[in-house]
Amino acid sequence: MQPRWRKLKKKKKKKKKKRTTNRKELQLHAARPRFPMIPRCDLAEHRKKKGVVHAVCSPPLSLGFWIMAASKPVEPQSGSGLPRWQLALLVGTPIVLGVGAVYLWNRSRTEKRKGTGERKTPEGSASPVQGQDGREQESMIGLKQQRTRVISTSRLASMRTPSSATQTEAIALCPTEQKSDLSTFYQNRAAAYEQQMKWTEVVQDCSQAVELNPRYVKALFRRAKALEKLDNKKECLEDVTAVCILEAFQNQQSMLLADKVLKQLGKEKAKEKYKNREPMMPSPQFIKSYFSSFTDDIISQPLQKGEKKDEDKDKEGEASEVTGSSGYLKAKQYMEEENYDKIISECTKEIESGGRYTAEALLLRATFYLLIGNATAAQPDLDRVINMQDANVKLRANALIKRGSMYMQQQQPLLSTQDFNMAAEIDTRNPDVYHHRGQLKILLDQVDEAVGDFDECILLRPDSALAQAQKCFALYRQAYTGNNPSQVQTAMDGFEDVIRRFPKCAEGYALYAQALTDQQQFGKADEMYDKCIELEPDNATTYVHKGLLQLQWKQDLDLGLELISKAIEIDNKCDFAYETMGTIEVQRGNLDKAIEMFNKAINLAKSEMEMAHLYSLCDAAYAQTEVARKDQDLAEALDSDMEMEKSIVQVQEHSAQHRAKMWKIALNVSGKGDSLSPWDGVLDLPEQTLIHNRCQQLIDQLEVSEEERSDMVSDVESVITFYCKSRNISFTPELSWPHLLKPLLGLQLPRSDLYNCFYAIMNKYIPRDCVPNGRPFHLYRLLLQYHEPELCSFLDTKKITPDSYAINWLGSLFSSHCIPEVTQALWDFYFQQADPFLIFFFMLIILVNAKETILSQEGDSKENIIKLLEESPSHLESEDIEDLFSLAQYYQSKTPLSLRKMNHNLFGSSLVALKEEDTDLSQALCLPVSVPEILQANQLQQDGVRFFVVDCRPAEQYNSGHLSTAFHLDSDLMLQNPSEFALSVKSLLEAQKQSLESGSIASGEHLCFMGSGREEEDMYMNMVLAHFLQKNKEYVSIAKGGFMALQKHLVDMNVEGLDSSYVHWIVSTSGSHSSLSSADGESLSSPGDSKGVKSLVNKMTFALKSKSVNVKEKMISFIENTSTPVERHVSSSDRVGKPYRGVKPVFSIGDEEEYDTDEIDSSSMSDDDRKEIVNIQTWTNKPDVKHHIPCNEVKETGHMFPSHLLITATHMYCLREIASKKGFAYIQSRQALNSVVKITSKKKHPELITFKFGTNNSAGVEISAVERYLIPNAGDATKVIKQQIMKVLDALESS
Repeated sequence: MQPRWRKLKKKKKKKKKKRTTNRKELQLHAARPRFPMIPRCDLAEHRKKKGVVHAVCSPPLSLGFWIMAASKPVEPQSGSGLPRWQLALLVGTPIVLGVGAVYLWNRSRTEKRKGTGERKTPEGSASPVQGQDGREQESMIGLKQQRTRVISTSRLASMRTPSSATQTEAIALCPTEQKSDLSTFYQNRAAAYEQQMKWTEVVQDCSQAVELNPRYVKALFRRAKALEKLDNKKECLEDVTAVCILEAFQNQQSMLLADKVLKQLGKEKAKEKYKNREPMMPSPQFIKSYFSSFTDDIISQPLQKGEKKDEDKDKEGEASEVTGSSGYLKAKQYMEEENYDKIISECTKEIESGGRYTAEALLLRATFYLLIGNATAAQPDLDRVINMQDANVKLRANALIKRGSMYMQQQQPLLSTQDFNMAAEIDTRNPDVYHHRGQLKILLDQVDEAVGDFDECILLRPDSALAQAQKCFALYRQAYTGNNPSQVQTAMDGFEDVIRRFPKCAEGYALYAQALTDQQQFGKADEMYDKCIELEPDNATTYVHKGLLQLQWKQDLDLGLELISKAIEIDNKCDFAYETMGTIEVQRGNLDKAIEMFNKAINLAKSEMEMAHLYSLCDAAYAQTEVARKDQDLAEALDSDMEMEKSIVQVQEHSAQHRAKMWKIALNVSGKGDSLSPWDGVLDLPEQTLIHNRCQQLIDQLEVSEEERSDMVSDVESVITFYCKSRNISFTPELSWPHLLKPLLGLQLPRSDLYNCFYAIMNKYIPRDCVPNGRPFHLYRLLLQYHEPELCSFLDTKKITPDSYAINWLGSLFSSHCIPEVTQALWDFYFQQADPFLIFFFMLIILVNAKETILSQEGDSKENIIKLLEESPSHLESEDIEDLFSLAQYYQSKTPLSLRKMNHNLFGSSLVALKEEDTDLSQALCLPVSVPEILQANQLQQDGVRFFVVDCRPAEQYNSGHLSTAFHLDSDLMLQNPSEFALSVKSLLEAQKQSLESGSIASGEHLCFMGSGREEEDMYMNMVLAHFLQKNKEYVSIAKGGFMALQKHLVDMNVEGLDSSYVHWIVSTSGSHSSLSSADGESLSSPGDSKGVKSLVNKMTFALKSKSVNVKEKMISFIENTSTPVERHVSSSDRVGKPYRGVKPVFSIGDEEEYDTDEIDSSSMSDDDRKEIVNIQTWTNKPDVKHHIPCNEVKETGHMFPSHLLITATHMYCLREIASKKGFAYIQSRQALNSVVKITSKKKHPELITFKFGTNNSAGVEISAVERYLIPNAGDATKVIKQQIMKVLDALESS
């Protein structure tokens, strides 16, 4: 079976026509983010967007009003590709630049800024610089050199922890002239405020950081997010626009935020504008073209004999002379005169008078309501016609077609389909129904059904040129996306037949032109557009498409703009022309002109959805002008970008020469001398015959002349021979070196450059030990297992090792299986990124893409599966490389950095010896992760991979000391108590899920298992690991060295003075703070380290047993499990606390202190097991309930229960939902508001609110109950509760 890569190509081409991308074709999980393409001009795609369903020479010929909204397709639920607002954000991108060049140039100017998927800071900025490990290392040089104030290095280092208090102290201590450091401290304090959801403070501190460092990307982005929270969309857009520009549109997060804000702004502005807009009639050409798409439409037929007075036949221009006083007939007369503005009023007269043509008038009025973009007014008229059982069935069917088109425009495809199907049921012989439904099917990608509908239409109406043309287009699209050359040719022949049989059908020429453009037959496509213009010289849309063709074909910007300007001259109501002109002006950097064009298009928009889209484009362009105005450096950078990109366009004529220059620079061999000069040129190796034959076979594959062939063989043989001699290596048959030279030969390099490039590629990009059973293949298997455990398990079961199918992939960088053009496109990206590890992710994507096909080969032989795998890259085409690269970067961002750090010596000079401990990856159970990465990854400031650490040591070891964020899963239970182990695993997974939802510091999508570090003790942990891998759990790793490595690392940190509070990484649940110990048990901690911030785990695990810890009762940083505890019930006999007589009530609201002694949980005070069950909706709707607050009740053990707080005038009720009885709940507690003595929140988790209830007496406050709730928008909730409590207390005092 054919691998699915070809299907990727199909979907991608489908995407170009419909502006959607289905990432499921790549076998990606739905939860994974999509990948914006590199910003580039997409005018060809823009052209296709306007013409995929209808011909460019006319308005919508099928889903009429669908196109009137500027052909907006159904917006997909998920997809990728470049959001069109980016066209307005990106200045100066060359209009016809191919995928490769601008992508490469963007990569070269942001090299290494995005390698790991983390947010990076642009070069040249004064913001934090990047360390080799990819983590931010703030510059402290200025502070260290400062002699006027003595500040401890370790103290400053601790201040970098994002807490507002430490950052405030750092700001106070930092000298004002140290702007870089000061801006960092402000940004870090803003991060702390962000965790507390103090958005105003975030904006203030980020503004301070930006003032000190105007191009501080992290501060700008954080301020943008805070401004969004404050609903300041305008300033948010300006900030995120600046971020996008500084990051060269490479960061997914900022792109998505910009897209989100632009859509929100667009919707808000469009809603207001559309509500107050003046309806505008389209151009006469548009209206005529629209009605011409119906062949069985009563209302569009001319007046018949008997509808006019015979004596007035010579006065057909006078609408007043039609028979009688029928408003409908007058409207029909106005249609013939193209006096469209009077039609709606005349139809209204007919309807109000209840005339004989009421049904026709309703349909005609609805049609013109739709034409002017007033769908709200049109729908009631259409509904009335459809429901008129005694009306002409042709009228009802036509109304259904138009309502179905309206639903499609409103993105309601199900309702649209229902209307078309109903029309087919009531009027089975109506060709219009099948014609228009066929075009609906094209929009829905149901091409086979579309072809069937067109066939039915043609059967009923053989002379329907439009249906014939549309059928050809459907067949062409089906063949084109299916990559079937023979069917493509059949469809093209069909177009030829249509224009031969229907030479007056402009639609046929237009659709044929689009197909020819897809096939890059630009000259003939241009001829077809000329035919359209000849047939319909006043159709503005044709000029726009012909103009876009000039841009794509000849890169003739002047001619393209001239044609689009001509379109506007012909029809000054052509919103498509204004939108396209605005898009082009953005490309040229004329943002003011672009904004003017977009505004004109906005005024012509016929739907609120289209208007919102245009506002987004306009706002994006405006935001960029504001950013450039405020930051002159950015404006200059953008201008230089435009000039650079224009120069790239100019060198496309000499692409081979340009690529050779670019590669030599990327490989660092530009200007290097002739390394072959010392060699005598003698070809005398023992394996020389083998070398010569392999070189001959390589050249035979290339289409070159005999003279060139001889020279090429000589060059390749010399390069390989000298490399073998200089490196003392023997050439063997399995080596892929000749393939590696194939892409280089296409660059026509002299022999010296050929060797230098070959040597550089071998040294930097071909991994060492690239032989059968070599280390790179074991590493690749671990990577495959990490991301696709099911696929890895399948191949392991078949005993198919990576080297059996991928040795040539890796040894030739895919040149062994890809044609030179594809390999060159791949290497363009690869060399510019300068990251040799990317090859492993390219290989991963190849398999991920073919996963479905591979898994379907269950019954096939091992040899056949290996052959299938090996040939997978051969289906790659140049246009696939961009997606391949984007996906590789995504998977790389989801992979621990330890993969490259632990294997950094895999690439480079082979003279460097491998360490013995690093050589054997074949015995690794899963991907190892270093302890430093685990500690760094889960800091609140870090992006990228975050780990959910699972400590698998026995309970005694865990209790004596463990990582403060680790979840305990006793591996001994797997054999000793399987049922308890199964429950523990379930709790673990639920805890992981809840930690992710709550944003806990311990949260992580990636599971990392930690053992003791002693092989004999970790046997059971390995069994646990195997259990998760067998369940095909992705993102499973192991902490290298286990807990011993953690201890050693923290001791080393202390010795180096990097973290004075290092011991607080490890906590104990069996006593006081644990000390670190070495492998032999000797204590390594120093005295005096008991102070500091007590671990959150210590505070929340006081009820844990010291031995045989029950894993169901773990709670780490509010990571909860779902084990069922003993539930509490409040009985009718419970006594509600009241203040002691004569003593004022005590009530306070504040942050919960680090040490809180009032740890009484009301759940432990139950005296009655009876439970009162109530209906949640009934209770929340009670008249005495003033506030309803959805929340989660948090028990002392860490369990959480979905609940509802109901606040009445005097009491607070907690209703706990019953999982097995939807809509019902237990009354969990009932507390008097005047018994609330304290409301507190966690500093690090402000959404966790603790209520303490008690009574006052002469001895003070006696706490009677403590209840905790996890409340979204806790600030608002506590505010209303406090207000109600104050009312109660005031009433008590006044009584």
